[in-house]
Amino acid sequence: MGDSLPPVFWFFLSYGLTVAWAVLFWTGWKRIDQRRPVSAGTLFSMQRLRWVGLAGSGLLVLVTLAQPALWLSAAGPNGLSGDSFFTLTTLQSAGLAALTTVLLFALFWLSASKSFFLHRLLPRGAAWRGLATLFDLCLTTALWLGATILAPQIYYGYYRMILSGLPNQWVIKTDLLGQSPLSLSTPGFGASLADLAVAASFWGLCLITFLVAWQTRVKAYQIGPSLFGFVAGVACALLWWRQFA
Repeated sequence: MGDSLPPVFWFFLSYGLTVAWAVLFWTGWKRIDQRRPVSAGTLFSMQRLRWVGLAGSGLLVLVTLAQPALWLSAAGPNGLSGDSFFTLTTLQSAGLAALTTVLLFALFWLSASKSFFLHRLLPRGAAWRGLATLFDLCLTTALWLGATILAPQIYYGYYRMILSGLPNQWVIKTDLLGQSPLSLSTPGFGASLADLAVAASFWGLCLITFLVAWQTRVKAYQIGPSLFGFVAGVACALLWWRQFA
């Protein structure tokens, strides 16, 4: 069925679901914040963990839906069955999924903590907040790139635990330093689940950066939703260009 449908169908399906989820997420988030303010708390507090869990989960669903490459690959003749993830046993796959969840949560927690600290460090004027958000976005990109470079070593260590015969070696992807964040964050058709996860983590981190800005008094200036929508629009445009150009 997927082969008979044009790529543009999957694009509109992807972004139709993305817009629906974005509206649901934003509406739900504002209602939760109005009834019981979503406090970020201190660095290691349960409030901070709760904030990151709620925001990170919602945003990861959003950016996953917004990847036409995922839909196109799943609709292909072999679906995603050719990915190495599906060569593992059920228990091994569950362990890999659990490891990915822990790593993503740690990455989002670290990025959000960095953003909260930066915004509380600067004056409360709207101009300062805007500059801080742009600078924070640069720091977020650097953090994401560092995690993307180091993550293969962690996953390789897991594969060495579950598969015999793998040599002890370094698999850190230092070659990624020569690639632009744009190429890494906009995978095309046929991309692996790992590439799609890298892209989803990037856009999710970008959105949570702006969500922190909105949460830390930027919302008083009513620019949070527009920033949120701007980043989402840029992401959609870039993914369209990479997929169909």
